[in-house]
Formats: sequence, C-alpha cells, structure tokens
Amino acid sequence: MDHKQAAITILGAVGGVKNIISAQHCATRLRLVLRTAELANDNAIRAVPGVLDVVRADGQYQIVIGPDVVNVFSALLALPGFDAVAACDAETDAPDFFPSDTQEKRKVSLWCSAQRAFISTLAAIIVPVVPALTAAGSLRALLMLLNALGLTAAWRPYYQVLFGLSNLPFRFLPILFAYTAARRFHAEMGVSFMAACALVTPGLADAYMLGLPHGSTASKMISSVGSPQNILPVIVVVWFISVVGRQAEKYSPQTLKFFLVPLLTFLFGAIPALFVLAPAAGFVSAFLEELLLLLSTHAGWLFGLILGICNPLLVMSGKHYIFVALGIASLSHFGWDSLVGPGMMAANVAQGAAALAVALCAGGAWRKRSLRSGITALFGITEPAMFGCNLRLKYPMRAALIGGGAGGLFLGIKGVRRYVFGSPGLLMLPGHLDPAMHNFTNACLGCLVSAIVTFAVTVVLHIQKSRTGGRSFRGKRMVYAPAQGQIVPLSKVPDSVFSQQMLGPGCAIDPVDDKLYAPFDCQVRSVAQDGHAIGLQAPDGTQVLIHVGINTVYLKECCFFPKVKIGEHIKKGDLLLSFDLERIRKNDCCTLISVVLPEYTGTPVVPPEHWPVAAGDPLFGL
Repeated sequence: MDHKQAAITILGAVGGVKNIISAQHCATRLRLVLRTAELANDNAIRAVPGVLDVVRADGQYQIVIGPDVVNVFSALLALPGFDAVAACDAETDAPDFFPSDTQEKRKVSLWCSAQRAFISTLAAIIVPVVPALTAAGSLRALLMLLNALGLTAAWRPYYQVLFGLSNLPFRFLPILFAYTAARRFHAEMGVSFMAACALVTPGLADAYMLGLPHGSTASKMISSVGSPQNILPVIVVVWFISVVGRQAEKYSPQTLKFFLVPLLTFLFGAIPALFVLAPAAGFVSAFLEELLLLLSTHAGWLFGLILGICNPLLVMSGKHYIFVALGIASLSHFGWDSLVGPGMMAANVAQGAAALAVALCAGGAWRKRSLRSGITALFGITEPAMFGCNLRLKYPMRAALIGGGAGGLFLGIKGVRRYVFGSPGLLMLPGHLDPAMHNFTNACLGCLVSAIVTFAVTVVLHIQKSRTGGRSFRGKRMVYAPAQGQIVPLSKVPDSVFSQQMLGPGCAIDPVDDKLYAPFDCQVRSVAQDGHAIGLQAPDGTQVLIHVGINTVYLKECCFFPKVKIGEHIKKGDLLLSFDLERIRKNDCCTLISVVLPEYTGTPVVPPEHWPVAAGDPLFGL
C-alpha cells in the first residue's frame, strides 16, 4: 500500500483540508469530522487500495483501513496545510455531531442527540486509556500462562515485579481517567490531577466518614470513594472542575489569570466537588457495583448471547464503548468480568471463522484478503474481516451472528470469567486461566463452539448462494472478468444507457488497477477513438462491450492506451488496454468498468454485489 498516495487521494475525496475539522485514528479506522459531509466521495475512497469501507456514524466520517491506518494517518499529517487540523484531537476536541449547517438538515431528535453526546463523551474518555489497559492485560495473560506451565520458579522475584507492573493501570485508574476526562471536558489539567490524587488517597475516605456510625451502610458506600477501583467520582469531579474553570477564565482579569484561574478552580471547583459530588457519585457507583454483581450471577448467559450476536453491530455504530466501560468497571471492582469479555470474544472469533470459511470456499481476489483478515479477527481485530469481507458478502456476517450467539450463550451458561483486559480473542485466552483449569477449558470450548458453528453455517450459505448465482456458473458459455475489482450492479452505474440496460445485460467492475484484459478468445470488433471502449466477439458469436468510466469522453487529457487493433484476433488474458486511473479520478469522472452483452437476450448469471474478482475469474455464465 502506498501510504502517501492513499493519503492524497483520501484528502481530495473528502473535500480537501478546508473541509476537515478534526482528524484522528483508532486501531483500524481513520476518523474525520467534516464541515460538509456531503462533499465526501464514498466510492472514490473505497477505490483506494487498502481501504476496506467507509462508515458515517456519530458525526464522524470513518474510513476503515485496518492496522495500516497508523501509516496512512502519518502520511496525512505530512501533507501541506494539514498541521492545523492535526492539532485537534477527534476523540476529545471534536464536536459530537456534524456542524450546524449539516446538522440542521438532519433534524436529529433530542433523544438521538443526547445518545450521541453520551457515547461520544464515553468514547473520548475510554479510548485513550485502552492501550494502557491492553498492554497491562496482555502482560498479565502471558505471566499467567508461564505460571500455569511452571516456568516461573527460576525467576520468581522478577515474575512478581512484572505481575505488579501489570496491575499499575488499574491501581491508578482514576488518574488515567482524570487525564482523559480533563481533555474531553477541557478542564484545567493540573487541578484535575490533584483531585484524582486526592481520590486515591486512603485518608480522604476516612475524612468523609467522620461522624458516621462505624459499619453503617453510608460509611460502607462512602468508603469506596477513595478506592482505586472507583472511576465514576473522578469523572464527575473533573467535569465540575471544567465548569468552574470556564467561569473563572471568563471573569478573571487578564493580568491575574495565570495564578487566579487555577486557584479559583481549585477552591470553588475541586474542593466542593471532592466533598459533595464525589460522595454522591460513590453512592451511585456502589449501586452499580451491586447491579453488576447481580447481573453476573443471574444473567451472564443473556449478556453472552446478546453480545455474541450484537457486538459487530455495536462496533459499527460505536455503541460498544458502553459495554467496554462495563467490562472495565467489573474488572476494576471484582478482578474479573463475566458479562462483557466472553460475549465479545465469541463474536470476534465468529468474525474470523466466517472470513476463513470464505477464504476456503471462494477463489480469486477473495482468498488472500479473507485469509489475512480472518486470522487477524481471531486475535481480536475484527474490522478488516467485518468490513472487508463479511459485510460485503452479507452471508458470512449472518453466519457470524449465529455462531457468535451460540458461542456467547455457551460461555454465559458456563459462567466463564476473564481476569485481564484486552482485545477479546484467542491471544487473551490465557487471561481466563484459573487454578482448577475449569474456567480456561470452558473458555476454549466456547471459542470452539463459536468457530465451528460459524464456519459450518458460512459454508452452507456459500453453497446455497453459489447455486443461485454465486461462484458456480451454469451454461455452455463463459465470460471471464476483464479487470480486477469489485462487482457493481449495472443498475448502479450513473449512466442511464447502462443502468437501464439499453446496450444489453451485464454488470460493472469497480477497478483497483489500470489494466484491461481479454475475457475470452475473441476478435476485436471496435475500439473507441480515444480508447475508452472496446467491442469484442467470440468465435461462437458472443459479443461483449467493455466501457471504461463514465463521461471520460470529455476528458481533455489522454487517459486511455489501447494495445489492440480492430480485426485483431486475441487470446483470453491478453492485454487490451491500459488507462490512467488516477487521472480519471482527479477529473471527477466515474471509474466503473461496464461489461455488457449487446446481443444477448437471456439472463446471464452474475456474481453478487461487492464480490471481488480478479482478471480471469468467471464473470458471466451464459
């Protein structure tokens, strides 16, 4: 993947630097907030090599790339004029919705707006902390595995040090969340840190309980305020600090702001929040803790089933952060999580199994992509498999939902617990180790159930689809794909001559390279003057018209370079034409390659929409 070229193409397709308010990336997606979302060309971005899909969700324009997103983002930052955009953090500083001119057109309901704001805020606070929790969780899972194998006796002191380090993020969780909350709420960072440190100081909880009967319910609840496992009080405190800080900034004299703003923020923001809002949040947190324990005891199977089925849908909408927060809360309070992690692991394994089943059943351009993304999904990174394969073919996604639900239900019934935080997948299985090995065994069996059910259902659905128009073509004659790309129905070609089949039935290909090859042994019947269209005829009389792009005839530049002449006899796979794909895109022309059968009166069997084909793969069954 050419990261610089990809960045240039993406920047042009979203309307340039002036149309970008903020930019950021997560593990697999480039996340942009655009001034005018309608200016973004989804098809042009999907055509960029390495881009899996485009998602519009929660006010963000998300470009799904996969693990290579880091390199694309770095290349984007290096482009001229992008430094001002890069200074804004999309996860923390970006607006919750599209800007006002676009938002007015959407007429979002109050409930929907509140929902988006909540999820956006939650994501902004949680996402920056996830790498630290994941790193610590992965280290602990490795240490648990080594200990179970009896490989730690020789270096026990070092093992204990490393085990202690793996607990650091949870030990100082309020401080980590104070940092991210301060960025999100634009609170004074130093004051926020002081408040967080105060909350993890044991003596503060004792101060809260002065005058309260020892052992009372109130004393028990308030004692949890200063607990390192309690993160709700610090978020509430930092929010109040941000409110007071803005007022202090507004009314303080310019010459005295340097010391007056922090002082007023601390006196009237941090101190009241610590002694009023923090205990109130402690009561709420204690209630949530009891609720989590109740759900874990009696409804673990339900959560496993729901998350096993719905987790991919939640990821696509960004609502999975709610459950990520529940998982973090459960791990921090109890040291284990049986609500969120098992169901998510079953769902992720199912996504990987579905993609691997496609790699086994499908050929051509599908195989390599599905194999790579399937393996990645098994280890917890599902976006490449989900957007690059399963969603595009649809039936693997249906199979993954079934298999994920089956695996999640099994894990929930067995009450499987994870003891570490991390991306739910096979790599984190050691994080389920327990002395009796029952929990670990059930975790492995749950993953196996999810994988087997998904794989079997995917294969069955693939066979059914092949019989009705998938990969197995029936007929005496065959037309092969002249180019590499993805199938697009002829009805979606932005030209009525093709979309209404005036020239005959067929399909279009969204190309990924700049070469066109002969779809069968044939004779060249026609070549357009500028080279953008070629007519072919097979020995049995089958005629095919291949038309590159829409409105390319108006291009002033030479973009097409025919390699054949009228009357020439050629073999299947011979090079017909090369063209300048990037130049066509820069001239805002559609790049779809229309392949039609001018004199065919029947109904050709065509691969389904989004099906990737390589040059030489079966295209039409006649």
